[in-house]
Amino acid sequence: MRYFLALERTGSAQAAADLLRTSTTTVSRKISAISERLNEQVVVKTNNQWVLTLVGRRLFDIGVKLGKSISDFGDGYIYGEHVGEIMITSLDFINRTILFLRLHDFHTNYPAIKSNLHSSNANLNFGFGEANVATSLARPTSGRLHAKKLFEVKIANVYFKTPPVLRVTDQKAAPNACKNLRLRQFP
Repeated sequence: MRYFLALERTGSAQAAADLLRTSTTTVSRKISAISERLNEQVVVKTNNQWVLTLVGRRLFDIGVKLGKSISDFGDGYIYGEHVGEIMITSLDFINRTILFLRLHDFHTNYPAIKSNLHSSNANLNFGFGEANVATSLARPTSGRLHAKKLFEVKIANVYFKTPPVLRVTDQKAAPNACKNLRLRQFP
């Protein structure tokens, strides 16, 4: 079903394949399998675009509703209330200066959701799979895990001849700060 939904949303087999990180052959095979099961054409190709037939339009509407229902169920909607646990691992200064100050409002609006803030100054490399390992180690013992990278903070360390160490959160601003203060920058 996801191949069918991606094809309709993107309009082309190549775009759907890129979205799903697969080949156009796989997308075509999956769409053909759906048509064979229903004994009806669900899409028709016209001028390098795929257009839904009436059966395809109905199937698309059902697929969207099904996807929303599964999403609502999986996100922990019970009796119309959000429940669950959120764990945010971030740099210490972000936790102290941004997130911690907003916890009261969050708990007022969502009293059934537990939140945990963990401070870590470790850099995780997505290319080497370090984030995947960290996510696996933080996996809850029960329930479902939804992990998402919220944003990336680039940090440059600027050292004075004597302490303290200045941490600049914007990598592009660090060279200018070093020039203005006549400091040496270390990555």
